[in-house]
Amino acid sequence: MNATNLRLGLLFSSLALIASCNGGGMILSGLPQATPVNELSAADLDHLCHSVDEYLFRVYPVSEEHRVSCTGTALGRTATPAACLDDVRSCVLEPFTGRDHLACDMVTSAGCTATVNQIETCIEDRARSIEQRASEVQCAVAGDTAAILGLLAAIPLPASCTSLSAVCRAEIGI
Repeated sequence: MNATNLRLGLLFSSLALIASCNGGGMILSGLPQATPVNELSAADLDHLCHSVDEYLFRVYPVSEEHRVSCTGTALGRTATPAACLDDVRSCVLEPFTGRDHLACDMVTSAGCTATVNQIETCIEDRARSIEQRASEVQCAVAGDTAAILGLLAAIPLPASCTSLSAVCRAEIGI
């Protein structure tokens, strides 16, 4: 299951970077909500990036990111829930190096005509849609190839993000 292990690692790293919502509230950039991102000054764009980073760190603590990453890796290399749990217990004791930076690569001004409000809403909605998937990453499905492949299925974009894909493409990670 090496290819699945690789895909699981990539998926769960992406889940962890994008985040899940566990009571973190909203992005609080304080920027004018109707301003298109491509019209923000460099300082305001930097502020938006850091506001999104702060939001993602608030809603998805590193400890939870580490657990999801360890569990995803364990699911790819173990065949039973007991073996998976042993693998996760060992993994979470190791130093975690999965998070460097988040949002400044997702939000850039080049060609992105979405407003600050649209960007913030999309990221908040995307985080909530990923919460459900992250909660499903459990050792109970170890050895169940169909269930593991189900976890690898693409998470549909929320409606608030689908319209942005045309105007911002990969700039916001969608």
